[in-house]
Amino acid sequence: MLKILIAITFVFSSLIATAEDQAVEAPFGLEWGAEKGALRGDGIILSDCKSEGWVEYCTTESVPKNLSVAESYVLYFSKEYGLQKVLMVGETFTNDVYGIAGKDRYAKLKGALDSKYSGATSYEYVGRTVYNESDEFFQCLDYAGCGNWGTYWTDNIKGSVVLELMGLRRGSGFVKLSYEGELWSLSLIHI
Repeated sequence: MLKILIAITFVFSSLIATAEDQAVEAPFGLEWGAEKGALRGDGIILSDCKSEGWVEYCTTESVPKNLSVAESYVLYFSKEYGLQKVLMVGETFTNDVYGIAGKDRYAKLKGALDSKYSGATSYEYVGRTVYNESDEFFQCLDYAGCGNWGTYWTDNIKGSVVLELMGLRRGSGFVKLSYEGELWSLSLIHI
């Protein structure tokens, strides 16, 4: 009887832990912990690889499940834990002086991510404190302290997801989406 009670308690506590903490899955058909060599073996072309401390990052234009709005991806590899961060850089918006197309793309991606991470707490920061004219939207996002447009999903998930709208210059910007695996913060301890 005691063994059955212990087994039921173990199963119940496992279910509670699973319900509370949803792991951020590696996006775009990738797997956390993957090594560069294995990804190259799967046909992923990695270029512009650079190292910073215990982390190496490489650029690629294609992953197993490409996002239609992506221009490129940056994959971050920990020397100890393999792939632990993925950054998607969206296509550049041009002639979008009011930020309409950029805000629309951001809203669609945010809606999909809100649905996927419905159990997580999200924090959205939209700051428009300095620019005065509506055609300065992306120009403002390009200047530090002028404006931010982003959402961060955390709490009750292992890892994190961040969606941002970035400015390049007047009328030009892009969406940036990053995923961090639960071991990413451990990868940074050695830097």
